[in-house]
Amino acid sequence: MVSLSFLNFTFSNLSPNITVAQDGTGDVRSIGEAVQAAPNNNNFIFTIYIKEGMYYENIRITREKKNLVIYGDGMNNTIIISNRSNSSGFGIQDSATLDVSTDYFLAKNIGIVNYAGPEGNQAVALRVSGIYHYAFYNCSIMGYQDTLYMKEGNIFFRECKIYGTVDFIFGDAAGILQNSFIYARRPIPGQQNVVTAQGRTKANGTAAIVIHNCTITGSPGEYDPTVITYLGRPWKTFSRTIIMQSYLDSIIDPKGWVKFNETSDLSSLYYVEYDNGGPGADTDGRVNWPGYHASKNKDDVQQFTVQKFFEDTDWLRRVDVPFTSGLL
Repeated sequence: MVSLSFLNFTFSNLSPNITVAQDGTGDVRSIGEAVQAAPNNNNFIFTIYIKEGMYYENIRITREKKNLVIYGDGMNNTIIISNRSNSSGFGIQDSATLDVSTDYFLAKNIGIVNYAGPEGNQAVALRVSGIYHYAFYNCSIMGYQDTLYMKEGNIFFRECKIYGTVDFIFGDAAGILQNSFIYARRPIPGQQNVVTAQGRTKANGTAAIVIHNCTITGSPGEYDPTVITYLGRPWKTFSRTIIMQSYLDSIIDPKGWVKFNETSDLSSLYYVEYDNGGPGADTDGRVNWPGYHASKNKDDVQQFTVQKFFEDTDWLRRVDVPFTSGLL
């Protein structure tokens, strides 16, 4: 055991409690075995080191597996992979390759893949649902429709790569993606790409999708430039998405945003673009919705910086995850 709680943990000089290796050089051969071995309702950090390999597993980290850290040999080397999808009988609540619903969790240097393909329709790679803090550092999350489901919690992504097609970053968590790459892929013929689908259901809800100092572009070698790509659409009534100080490539449609359906309330949503660059960042042709704002005022977005949005940032420092606390 490493320390008394997640909040007192430091990643430096880390020694794993259990090592996963497919070749038998670790303590166990599967990630599922390692998670099962982690003590329940633990007040100490439990660390799982996953050696290089392709692990064909669906991993569910349940509520009682508290204070858990998993780390690998790099996002392209240690990969958790599965192909559950809506088309094969699994909905967004149970299709995830990695499903995290515990409290206090860190993943580092891991790849998470759902390879169901665009024909699988909704097929989640990573689902996060909980109350407290979750951090993903130097991780790759790959899928097509509904890749990253941020259902609940305070969730931070740093130096990650997110791949998808339709609504591929979605949910009702307080989520910040920072210094990351967001890649649009090739969808089913006739479909449009939509990067975000935020699902805030209450006007006073604290949730939002915040994209800060990221790059939104086409996935190298597989993006179809004839496909229309939007920044987002309102999944729920009070949808809230902020894209700030990021690079938007030419793949972004001039309108920027699109309705979820014909009953979408365009006045109750809150969408902000601030200080973005790149050929897709011109806001002159954006949608004319009451809830959309092309802002030049930093006061409109200060509340969505890491320091303000999460309030407590000590947990990020203590798990050695770098972050930019304010605007650039």
